[in-house]
Amino acid sequence: MENTNQLETLVKSSGLSIEKTNEISEGLSVFFAKASEWAKKVDSIQVTDPSQTGEMKIARESRLTLRGYRLEAEKIIKGKREILKEKMSDDILFDKLLLNASKMIKATFENLETKLEEKEKFAERWEAENKAKLRNERLIRLALYCDDASIYPVESMTAENFESLVLDMQVRQKQRQQDERNKARQEALIKAGFRWNPLKDVFEFESVSVTPEEIKMFSDTEFARRVLEAENIIREIREMKQKEIDAKEKENAELRRQLADAKKPEQTMLEKPFEEIAKMTEKQRLIAWVEEMKIAPSPVPNAVAMDIFKKYHAFKKWAVEQINSNINE
Repeated sequence: MENTNQLETLVKSSGLSIEKTNEISEGLSVFFAKASEWAKKVDSIQVTDPSQTGEMKIARESRLTLRGYRLEAEKIIKGKREILKEKMSDDILFDKLLLNASKMIKATFENLETKLEEKEKFAERWEAENKAKLRNERLIRLALYCDDASIYPVESMTAENFESLVLDMQVRQKQRQQDERNKARQEALIKAGFRWNPLKDVFEFESVSVTPEEIKMFSDTEFARRVLEAENIIREIREMKQKEIDAKEKENAELRRQLADAKKPEQTMLEKPFEEIAKMTEKQRLIAWVEEMKIAPSPVPNAVAMDIFKKYHAFKKWAVEQINSNINE
């Protein structure tokens, strides 16, 4: 009875349907009942002495009988398992068939659905494509006037708003170019020698002047002419200054030579032989006397000393002119 109860507990805990559990219970309960009957008989056979051959023979026969029950039960269970395995194999193949059929159904209908969805959403796709095309066309136009046109939602603008944006960019670009042009021209004027006169609000250089308004309005040719005038004046001034420097240097060289000559000792009238003086006319003697007049070298070679030296030589020149004008040979 205990084995039968164990079978019932095992079957109930399996989770199978009632039909399945009844099939197991009915098929195997008879074997568990026989096992319960034989449990008492097995315990009643007592073998304690080798001479108990009869009891040992009964034990052998009983064992073979129970073995037959066991093999019969195992055969039944094995048969049911074979049937189940065959059925499971069919179920696996059937499951694969259902899976492939499901894939085929899915692919067939999804293909049709996709075609219909393309038709269904044609208007949306057409609008998106046209927006993308319009955006590309408008960005190309804006790229002429700004560095990064992608920040503007041009595809969503009305034609009027977009044209207004283009016009605004054109004006701003023109203003930037004008400002850059004015700045470059002002730098060119300053480089050419012009200076800004804040009192008159003009750029001036000598006799040439340019107002900020003229900088804006001048053509490139006129502006270049004004700059060229300044450059020519600068060149003329530099040439004049260079001539002055050269003349000054020549004059200073002559004075230095005369100063050097003044340091050389010469024979005076009193030191000349009497015969040589006797041969000279009055006029010649006076001129010789003036030319013998000397001035000592200045201890300080500055502008004042140079001016005195010039006047000294001018006096000598005047004295000779007086002699020539008032005394005959």
